[in-house]
Amino acid sequence: MKKYVLVLLTAFVAISASAQIPGLPQLLTIEGGIGGGLSSGGQDFALVGNGVNFNSLTNAPLSGLNVSGKLKIMPPLIPLRIVGFVNYNLLSTNTNTSTTIPNTSIPINTNPFAPTGSRVNVLNVGAGVEVSPLPLPIITPYVALDFGLYNITPENKSSYTRYGLGAGIGIEFSPPLIPLSFDIEGKYRLANLTGRENISLSNATAQENSFNFFQLSVLLMFKLL
Repeated sequence: MKKYVLVLLTAFVAISASAQIPGLPQLLTIEGGIGGGLSSGGQDFALVGNGVNFNSLTNAPLSGLNVSGKLKIMPPLIPLRIVGFVNYNLLSTNTNTSTTIPNTSIPINTNPFAPTGSRVNVLNVGAGVEVSPLPLPIITPYVALDFGLYNITPENKSSYTRYGLGAGIGIEFSPPLIPLSFDIEGKYRLANLTGRENISLSNATAQENSFNFFQLSVLLMFKLL
């Protein structure tokens, strides 16, 4: 995962450097920022019996905090921004995954996608675009779409990596006379849109169902270029 973050940061530095070539007009505006907010969603943990008469589906609502970083590259004259981001979501559930499946002695957290305790952490790295249909001087509303890598770590279980989409809306508020802005963004994230798998266990098959959550973040953005 560190390799993906390093590649993303290296690309951003290279773009920033090329936009500052002496003797040429400034071709790009670049902003960087950091912030955080709230995340809320859910995941279904399914176990299907192998030769045993049970089919368990346990819903685990997840909620918690997120820490977010964003870089925006803004070409001139067009209402489009190229965005790179890193999000870390610290989620937890009040579902007791150590309880057993009815009529069996098999705990729900036998499923390797279910946490042994209550926590599920999600590191999300990706890129996307923001389109501003009404670019106003102080308030800029936008719609956003991104694609990213999701590294998911249930408590006391092995982490796994999936790929997914994020879509949402936001508003960037730029007060006059100061070189910073406030970016408020809400996105719905499909964390395991691709790469899902089922895992065969000794007494059941663990099914990986959809893992989706809503992320609301407020970021303080600084003009870098």
